[in-house]
Amino acid sequence: MDLRKSLALPTLRPSQLIFCLTPFKLLLPRCFDKPVLVVDFNGERNRTNRKVMTTMGFQDVYIPEDFYEVYPEVAPAAFFNSKPWDPATRAREIRDCRSNEGSKVEISAILVFGTGDSSLSPAEEFARSPNKLLTQILKSQSGDLREPARSNGDKSFPNDGYQQSHAPMIYYEISSNEYQRWRRQLQLDWKKETGRDLLHQHEIGGKPASSMFTYAKKMLDKQQKILYGEYANSVEKIVMIGDTPSCDVTGTNWYKKRPGQGDAWKSALVEGGTWNKERDGVPKQLDAPNFLAPGIEAAVRWGLETFGMGDPGTLEDITTGDGHNDEDTCNSEDVKGASLSFNGGDSKDDEVEEFDNQDSDYEKYEDWDVSKHNESNEYCCYTQYVYET
Repeated sequence: MDLRKSLALPTLRPSQLIFCLTPFKLLLPRCFDKPVLVVDFNGERNRTNRKVMTTMGFQDVYIPEDFYEVYPEVAPAAFFNSKPWDPATRAREIRDCRSNEGSKVEISAILVFGTGDSSLSPAEEFARSPNKLLTQILKSQSGDLREPARSNGDKSFPNDGYQQSHAPMIYYEISSNEYQRWRRQLQLDWKKETGRDLLHQHEIGGKPASSMFTYAKKMLDKQQKILYGEYANSVEKIVMIGDTPSCDVTGTNWYKKRPGQGDAWKSALVEGGTWNKERDGVPKQLDAPNFLAPGIEAAVRWGLETFGMGDPGTLEDITTGDGHNDEDTCNSEDVKGASLSFNGGDSKDDEVEEFDNQDSDYEKYEDWDVSKHNESNEYCCYTQYVYET
């Protein structure tokens, strides 16, 4: 499907779409050519996830089944009852590493897509759990399953020597309702194994993770430069439009509390999606939006008026068909804010992968520190600039 045609926006760029997994691109500067382990609690999706991560720019992607082939002692029971393994596997590299005939496979990061199957019973979940593999990798010296860290259990080190400087970090995508349960079980299994709390966990993908909003802000500023040149103004005012209080609004409210954000972000909750005012009532506290809107257009108009831009009249795309700004309509000084609308979608569709791969530019974000973005559902972020008339 051509999104440009479907949305009647011929100037829509791939970089203007943000899916729940898109912020993982921020890890590319440090991990793009290093082994990473991609895990989905629903093992049926592991192969698809490998393809998605490869499309996004990760060059050395492993999934748990690669390790199960070589280390059956860490495989869950369900693996032995699964259909024959796909020959397009990375198990050969792991096997060569184990026999010292190849280079080391040192997992630099564990990328967890918490999209478990809520229909499974606890026993079925346990039979599929990759946690035995994950705990062994996390106990390793530098992500190599063969080499436990020498400091493990040494009380003279912080955290009794576990997860020291070269241990891989864990990065979560949190758009699933099963995410918290999945993470809690991993933490329990780790504590049972080591007696210590699990460290170095970061929420990076999916709302309300703050990295989604960080990535959106960077993308909006980048789009400004594409439209108006290197010296274009940074986007100062942003309206988040969504239909789910617990992720769209909560994420915005969390992000507004970050240093330097102030009133730059405001949220509008649209009725008619997952939230219904009559059924669910008015959201309160962290889920409370700045505005309750009966529809998308009302939310956009409210955002313009709130930021002092007046009645927008007829909303139009401010760029022409060739992707350049129409100088008769507006200039870079007019563009003060942007509207963000998050819509449902599936980041694993082939069409989306191809579309998203056209614009990765991960080198632009080398200064981004994921350790500072650890606050803690939907997928697609469509952005549309708005301007003064």
